[in-house]
Amino acid sequence: MRRGIPPKAAGARTHGRKQPALSPRAKQLFDLGQMKSSAGDHEGAATAFKSFTEIRPDFYQAHFNLGRALVQLGRDREAIESFQRALTLHPHHVKALTQLANAHKRLGNLDEAVRLSEKAFELDPADTSLVITLARILSQSGRYREAVEVYQKALEIKPDSAPMHYNLGNLVRRISGDAAANPHYVRAVKLDPNHVNALINLGITHRRDSPETALEYFRKAVALEPDSLTALYGALSLEQRYCDFDAREISHAATLKALEGDAYRSLIWQTAANWIYESLFAPLPWPAIHILQRHISKLIDEEIRVQGSLPEQVPSAVASNRRLRIGYLSPNFGSHPVGLVTLSLIPAHDRGRFEVHAFSTRPGGSDGSEAAIRHRDAFDTFHEIGNRHARDAAAYIRSQGIDILIDLDGYMDNTSPPILAFRPAPIQVFWLGHGGGLGLPFVDYLIADAIVLPPGEERHYREAIVRLPDIYHCTDRPPIAGDCPPRAHWGLPDDATVYCVFNNPDKIDRQAFDCWMRILKGVEDSVLWFSPFRQNSNTLLSNLRRYAERQGVDPARLVLSERVPDKSIHLARIRHADLMLDTFTLNASSTALDSLWAGLPLLAMQGDRFSNRISNSMLHAIGMGDMVCADLDEYERRAIELGSDPSARSDLRNRLHDNRDTTPLFNVERFTRHLERAYETMWSRHRDGQPPAPFDVPLMR
Repeated sequence: MRRGIPPKAAGARTHGRKQPALSPRAKQLFDLGQMKSSAGDHEGAATAFKSFTEIRPDFYQAHFNLGRALVQLGRDREAIESFQRALTLHPHHVKALTQLANAHKRLGNLDEAVRLSEKAFELDPADTSLVITLARILSQSGRYREAVEVYQKALEIKPDSAPMHYNLGNLVRRISGDAAANPHYVRAVKLDPNHVNALINLGITHRRDSPETALEYFRKAVALEPDSLTALYGALSLEQRYCDFDAREISHAATLKALEGDAYRSLIWQTAANWIYESLFAPLPWPAIHILQRHISKLIDEEIRVQGSLPEQVPSAVASNRRLRIGYLSPNFGSHPVGLVTLSLIPAHDRGRFEVHAFSTRPGGSDGSEAAIRHRDAFDTFHEIGNRHARDAAAYIRSQGIDILIDLDGYMDNTSPPILAFRPAPIQVFWLGHGGGLGLPFVDYLIADAIVLPPGEERHYREAIVRLPDIYHCTDRPPIAGDCPPRAHWGLPDDATVYCVFNNPDKIDRQAFDCWMRILKGVEDSVLWFSPFRQNSNTLLSNLRRYAERQGVDPARLVLSERVPDKSIHLARIRHADLMLDTFTLNASSTALDSLWAGLPLLAMQGDRFSNRISNSMLHAIGMGDMVCADLDEYERRAIELGSDPSARSDLRNRLHDNRDTTPLFNVERFTRHLERAYETMWSRHRDGQPPAPFDVPLMR
């Protein structure tokens, strides 16, 4: 690309170029094409302009208009021919150059798209839309620094362009992070106070270090654009994180209203995926989830068309007795709930039947924790693909000859969907990352059990459902510290009944919290103990105490202890509690496992979907199914009864202790054999030429 910006070329604009006079018939066809185009009848417009060019092949505007109609019909290859004819007649037709560049971009011809965009940019470097088009195509080609240079040069000519400052901020953020991008977003908002996307990105870049500031930006964006699902997501996620129930309910209602229309169409796929993940905490109706899933699929498919799909995989003859190559795909092979519960699973795989690979999508491979080191040693091969683009990562996975690829991430970090979309493995599975499925056409199976996903609910899922017999969720058996500071160290009274909620605060909603306040009022001298793992816990505690006071509960009865980095000590301190109370919209998962392993009884309520049946499944798997309450009234009543009866709690602890080693929940070997049977059944169907289909794994003794 040329480094200097040339003076604006003479005749760069096309509307001043005089066209030859038209015959009555030609004029009739041209006017018909214009009318059809304005009415949205692109097929009719293409037919009229095509007929016109047969009469007057020297009329460049007709070739250009024909190309635009063909673009609307998704016929980019034909459109390219029309734009090229227009440019043959008028080489400085900037709009034709831009349309031709975009058509090549959609077909994956990125080098040609860059060349044409550079030519259009040279003809009119002050046109903001041309600058943005060129920079986007350069970015899509991975040439980020060149794209930054385009904006910087263009801003020398047009320094007051809010769109260019905003787009430059996006590029700088990709290259150098949030702090470097913030000044560009601030400048964009200063130039255009109503720049919703710049306000949203200021919210995003402040989320971690200054959530109050971030929330202010998101709310400004919502005020300007009430149906902006991106702004609503930013606000709702922070309101959930810090348990601001009033604000959260307003944002959730606004979200449901926005989803009744077509506001989702403006979402990038990552934000649509974030909404599906967020629906675990703030439930969305199934139709809305399915709309978002289809939107994600469509956008990822468009990205694949631009990047170019991988060559079709030619099936090869596979010896029936060779080891199956399975790959686990995740950014979380470390100190993360996913990484912690799979620590014992990976080494438990039968190496006589399975060759086990990790594909880490985390830049740098892992978080450097002890869990990460153990994972790296447990796999046959640990592959770091976090710095690869999706297509390159998929091609690399395919080069390893993986038979079954298991995604452990889904919509948590959004690293896996664009990789899976390239079909790097003949069988692709989603498991464990979060409750529910992905609903994407390139994911074949979803691993569940009969409690989290009972028969009759398959209609909600695009994947073929595989039900494991005991439980769908495995776990490690982590050590528990022998010595632990007493209750007073954690801010707990020695003689109180201690209820604990160690769940992620995002899972706490008003219904659960109000129920807990009634429980506290029902048990004299009881307290409720929280231990969030996020920053700014003072904001969380302040909100919770405000709502407690509103319910007539002394705010001091809510105790918050900071997170303990050493999990063995965390497990030991859990034992200071008397009963763990589960949340309702999204159950405890790894937190429930921690509680049950440490010997602390867990009380849950029967759920109505995958995400709030997780602890139900665990309690049944450890022989404590009677701790799953049928409804809210029973949950509240039993919590009060147990809080008032030390003897009943002692009996529960004894039963839980006895069951730990005799029931399936912590039997990793047994779980792994069932999981392996699932993989072998999937592979057997594939080898026999059968499509993915639901099945139940039989119980193995």
